[in-house]
Amino acid sequence: MKEGSVRTIASRLGVNKYYDTRDLDGEIWRTHEDFPQYLISNKGRIKSKLRNKLIYKRVHNGYYDCRIDDKYGIKKSPRIHRLVAEVFVEKDEGKDLVNHIDGNKLNNNANNLEWSTPTENAQHAIELGLANYRTDTLQENEVHDICKLIERGQSQSEIMSLSDRYTRSRVEKIRQRVRWTDISAEYKW
Repeated sequence: MKEGSVRTIASRLGVNKYYDTRDLDGEIWRTHEDFPQYLISNKGRIKSKLRNKLIYKRVHNGYYDCRIDDKYGIKKSPRIHRLVAEVFVEKDEGKDLVNHIDGNKLNNNANNLEWSTPTENAQHAIELGLANYRTDTLQENEVHDICKLIERGQSQSEIMSLSDRYTRSRVEKIRQRVRWTDISAEYKW
């Protein structure tokens, strides 16, 4: 390391964002049965028992994960919220998904995690506005609107831009007269 580098200065001051192992306020550490050589924190941090250093975490598909060895020495990339929930959050039978209560996938604090069913998890995402929710079926008036637009020569992209419910698949199936054939038969294109 260079004498005046940020890393060197931070190290002298005892500040290092990856390796500062000082406990946070109220932080509790526990061992996970599948990863016994690491400690899992209720604040969402992972620490090596051997080196007493925090494990680097990365964002992958919107969630924090890390590269650690399991109890057999095989490298794994578990999602940190699952590790925290498995160690700190009581699990009810039939609830196998970990839900972030505040909707923030990067907040892996144990008090922000809960076990849920797939239905509960999806409903929670809809309530927080995290899921793009569309009902399964278009209404007849919507199909008539799409047919009128197709008849006028509107492009698929133009039609799709009018509503989130007008998906590429739905518009194309109406245009090809695969779906809603009774209504599309009333129009000429």
